[in-house]
Amino acid sequence: MLTNSVCSGLHGALTLEWVTKVFLQSLEALIRLAQALHISLDDLVFAKGERGPSDDLRLRFEAVSHMPEAEKSVIKALLDGIDSQVSGIADYGNKQ
Repeated sequence: MLTNSVCSGLHGALTLEWVTKVFLQSLEALIRLAQALHISLDDLVFAKGERGPSDDLRLRFEAVSHMPEAEKSVIKALLDGIDSQVSGIADYGNKQ
């Protein structure tokens, strides 16, 4: 006879497997639909302007894209540093 904890673990594993299977099938269907429509998955799923930088940042990123590679590398390093600091702060907040 199976104990409650074994049954609960089995039920959880089966539920996770089912959810994962359904999710992957749905994702695959969305990918096929986007391909058939010749659009990106982002365009299919998100509203226009829902993703991406604000207009102000978009203009700044466009300006950076026209800079020499050496200057782009510096800006990328700065952005990476900011991202690391923000992630570190978020991680620290989650530990408390």
